[in-house]
Amino acid sequence: MAENPLIAFDESGNTGANLVDFQQPIFTLASVNYSKSEANSIINSIFSGNHVSDPKFADDIKGNKSRENNLVRFLSSSQANHEKIKVSIYHKKYLAIGKIIDILLEKCAHQDDIDIYKYGYNIALSNLCYFCFPAFYGESAFKQLLHNFVAMIRYQTVSSIEAFYSIVETMLNLGDNQEVEYFQGLLSIILKSYDYIEEILLGNDHLSLDPAIPSFYLHCVRWGEELNRPFNLIHDDSKPISATQDILEMMMEPDTQTTLIGYDTRSYMFPLKARKIKFENSKVDPRIQLADIMAGCISFWASNYIEGINKKSNKSKNTLKKEKRFFKKLDNLNLFELIIELHWPQQNFTPESLDAQTGEGTNAIEYVTEFLENRTTEN
Repeated sequence: MAENPLIAFDESGNTGANLVDFQQPIFTLASVNYSKSEANSIINSIFSGNHVSDPKFADDIKGNKSRENNLVRFLSSSQANHEKIKVSIYHKKYLAIGKIIDILLEKCAHQDDIDIYKYGYNIALSNLCYFCFPAFYGESAFKQLLHNFVAMIRYQTVSSIEAFYSIVETMLNLGDNQEVEYFQGLLSIILKSYDYIEEILLGNDHLSLDPAIPSFYLHCVRWGEELNRPFNLIHDDSKPISATQDILEMMMEPDTQTTLIGYDTRSYMFPLKARKIKFENSKVDPRIQLADIMAGCISFWASNYIEGINKKSNKSKNTLKKEKRFFKKLDNLNLFELIIELHWPQQNFTPESLDAQTGEGTNAIEYVTEFLENRTTEN
């Protein structure tokens, strides 16, 4: 019997729950499906045969013109395709406002039997708030809202709770014209979540903000669709994945009846086809090293799309010039082919623009939550 394929994972820009670290605005997760010999061969081609122990994109490739060109050459070759490489990109600032929608506003909506995931309303609201809150209430207030929210979920102290709801009230008082009437309503709902905050914080902690967990889960979904068979996982040491390993592996149980869950184009088959998660030091496995290079490269490329990111840098003009030249080379490639998840603000505000107009399917979060509760009770 043939062995299960082995998919290797690594991350870049992981600041955990700290989504307001604007010096590292992007989180990426890359996963690759190469054999050890294939990964070694690719790495050797990038480094022109020179041995580098545990190579990293930021330390060993970026800034070295020859290695940059070799990496671009690999990415433009037939070896680099969506059947071999998958990448998630998370815009952390956008994720932070999305978490306010998911954790606070969803709780209030649920009390009124409203499913914000149906028709993609959660995504539409995230987009609206991301673009309109700073426009109507000011960039400073918007950043403070995000900062205080992250602090409240992470630390769960009386002072952090008071600080968050204080900035919500401040923003409500800033709105005094008809243009902001809709957003005043959203802020009022967020303020209403104070009534449920004890229950909300009991069910959420710093891991609720960490993009490493949902991105890992989605990669397992997509590889299952790609391979259509069980597969194994190897991941560089990861605190959030390690902390949730038991729960994740519960969702990989092969004896569970297969069910389609989720809405519209965001539906998928459950349980996951992945099997055991193994953690390994990247120094001993070239597949993880290659995943690291992919994650770092895509993170560098995506970061350059964030307006003003280099204006805040202490880098020299010459370094910035070289990085811009490298970015343009990457930008000329079809890197979007490798991206399975782009968690990025977009001006999509309707079910039609989000390809979620039918509302067909089931709430994936409710289904998985009930599944885990039943499994926990059985065990």
